[in-house]
Amino acid sequence: ENEIKVNGSYDFLFEENIRSFLSYRAKANQRMKETLESSQDAVYFPFLNNGITMICDELTIPAAPQSGEYMIPVKNPQIVNGLQTSVVLYRMYKSKKENLDNVFVNIRIYETRDMNLLEKITDATNTQTPINYRDKVSTKKFSEHLQTVFKNVGVFLVTKRGETFSPRSQKDFSEHVNIDTVIKYWYATYFEKPETSKDSISYILQEVYDATTSDKHQLKEFFSGDKDSSVYKQMLNAYLIYRFVQAHKESQRSKYPFVSYADELLTYGIYKDLGSPFGSKVELQSSYEKVIKRINSITEKERMDYENKQMPFNLSAFFKKTRCRIEYNKESGILENDNLIKQLKNSA
Repeated sequence: ENEIKVNGSYDFLFEENIRSFLSYRAKANQRMKETLESSQDAVYFPFLNNGITMICDELTIPAAPQSGEYMIPVKNPQIVNGLQTSVVLYRMYKSKKENLDNVFVNIRIYETRDMNLLEKITDATNTQTPINYRDKVSTKKFSEHLQTVFKNVGVFLVTKRGETFSPRSQKDFSEHVNIDTVIKYWYATYFEKPETSKDSISYILQEVYDATTSDKHQLKEFFSGDKDSSVYKQMLNAYLIYRFVQAHKESQRSKYPFVSYADELLTYGIYKDLGSPFGSKVELQSSYEKVIKRINSITEKERMDYENKQMPFNLSAFFKKTRCRIEYNKESGILENDNLIKQLKNSA
């Protein structure tokens, strides 16, 4: 408020920052806002947030810093890391000041104008280690229930990095699969996003993790850990389709070269053709034969379009685009589902 009063804007506080405010479209900012709005979670803000890093020309250390609350006067402050945090807090202050009554923030202050050091501090404090969402998902309750469902059909579900499978040590299991593979093909089939599954498993795992932690996420009820969730049976079905597609890949590669890149669209096509629940391997085989011909048809049309425009056609890139699903749906007479979440609740 004082910065705005003096300079007419708070932008000067962030001159050395490498980013501008990313709005609430950024997941981290939305989660910060949700934490501050929660009377139960707000007190944990300093544990859930990386805090703010500031530099200044001069700071004054109080005479008795252990005596309790005190002010630290600073000259020409700059926030080099924590712009998102600062603006989210400020906007909450302007809209619901009372939400900040019990909120604390970790702050580091450096007195320096050494440009080399400034650059190092800015770079280091803005470099975040990528989060492995597969590891984080593995600790959630739904993972335990999913592991049990797969165990009941003789499949060892590997949920954590470092877990090993061998027929000798795991006598109750005939095969194994990683949890991220299962989630990926559920997303391609039941959630009807084969192109996203092809393009970014990290995005999907983050979505699932967010669904386990945010009450406002559209998939919350599927991944909350409820034993009666329909998602467990759905994931098992998605895995069975995926396994069938994998078993036929090598034999089909010479006739249909695209099978090396189309696992996700193949599983989606089979799922949409069979519906849920589905039955025997005979049904899978019949559906597989129809789907692979349809995909061959759309890829050949796409290839010809590119050739007519004298542009190179990349199969792998095609299956990462929404267009592949749209064209497949047209070829198969499938209409987009406007009530997908409702369908998922009633589907197994």
